[in-house]
Amino acid sequence: MRSFVGTSSLRVRPGRAARRYQMRNSRIISTTGGDRPFGEGAARRGDVIYVTAEDSAAQTIRPRLEAAGSNLQRVHIIECVNDHFGPRPFSLVADLAQLEHALQALRRPRLVIIDPINACLSATGLRPFNPNSVPRVRALLRRLEELAGRYRVAIVCVTHFTKGKGAALFRVTGSFAFVAAARSEFMVTRNQDDPDQRLLAPLKKNFAVNDHAVAFRIKLHLRPATFLAPYVEFVSPSRAI
Repeated sequence: MRSFVGTSSLRVRPGRAARRYQMRNSRIISTTGGDRPFGEGAARRGDVIYVTAEDSAAQTIRPRLEAAGSNLQRVHIIECVNDHFGPRPFSLVADLAQLEHALQALRRPRLVIIDPINACLSATGLRPFNPNSVPRVRALLRRLEELAGRYRVAIVCVTHFTKGKGAALFRVTGSFAFVAAARSEFMVTRNQDDPDQRLLAPLKKNFAVNDHAVAFRIKLHLRPATFLAPYVEFVSPSRAI
């Protein structure tokens, strides 16, 4: 686990950029105890574990967190794990114990983000795994759910849509078990009435009303060395869709 010093949910979208900025906004609110958008109260301040299988911590994640005002002391990155053959990508199939050790080391863990979850399902020589198998995926997610319960953390998993047509819930990449197991699911998409806006829209919410979306824009902040770092700016309260 790399630290920046000097109940389960699923989010899906057709592309990559906007949902990544949404994940970073979640980390900012959690690490600073900041206010949620539109007067919905303040978050409990704590630590965030971010399992990344694609973005570079130093070149991508950190500059964007700095641009948005995150407390870097509370952001802990898992980019890879080491085994007998050297570093390899983190796998929920083989490395769930390492994730639990990372949670145990933190005083106030609040949030775990797995981005994207499909890249964290690699099989090993001793543990074969089929990510399209409903029973296999349900069993894995059940262990992840138990981990969330033991440490009272929210777990957010990010994934993509397939290229096909049809209802959004049935186009989530991989097994349908991802859809069935998650208690809440959100989609990030462009606002058809305003191409510069994105919408964070609910697809499934087991514990709340399921008919509101939140609009936001991706803004740019000039960092040292003329580096433009994107961040999220909410522009309208929840509205029915």
